[in-house]
Amino acid sequence: MNVKRYFAQTAREALRALKAELGADAIVLANRPVEGGVEILALPADAVGALQSATRPAPPAPAAPI
Repeated sequence: MNVKRYFAQTAREALRALKAELGADAIVLANRPVEGGVEILALPADAVGALQSATRPAPPAPAAPI
């Protein structure tokens, strides 16, 4: 899973760059003001499945028969 960082003077410019590279379905993880502009962290939309499986706990093992 590769988180991409976008920096621009405005959020609109950063989002434009993000959508140009990752597509309109990209997932924005965080945005924050930084010196000189805005920083946005994002993932491509197809990385959502990997993100969900990474955060989902493994199912419990079946109990042994008595």
